[in-house]
Amino acid sequence: MPPSVSVEEMRAKLEPITRDTEPFTLSFQPPQKFMQRDIIVLPIDSHGPLRVLHDGIVTSGLPFTRARYTFSPHATLSLYQSLDAKSIRELLSIRLPEPFVINAIQVYHTRDPQPSRKLLELPLTGGSKKG
Repeated sequence: MPPSVSVEEMRAKLEPITRDTEPFTLSFQPPQKFMQRDIIVLPIDSHGPLRVLHDGIVTSGLPFTRARYTFSPHATLSLYQSLDAKSIRELLSIRLPEPFVINAIQVYHTRDPQPSRKLLELPLTGGSKKG
């Protein structure tokens, strides 16, 4: 998002989504190495509730710049460093079978190489509706 977007605008656009979204459970898939790069990631299935949440954020009315990459949710295990063959094998052997719960979204301001700064955290409360 452009820096001109205020935290208040982010909150106004994202709170309706988080109010309608129940916490959900995901699992990491086996690690993958990006082609021609020493970046190794734990992919996450991009379908189901994660896709619904993603699409809700994308269509929220917030002004996003064009994404450099297609939506490919993952956790990065290695980045920026060159890895030897042994390290690559070790990272590719990692398995994290336990599911985890997504129960909030967070928005950060990032300016490499400076540390990221959290701007906003909104809990997913769709499951707490009483009716």
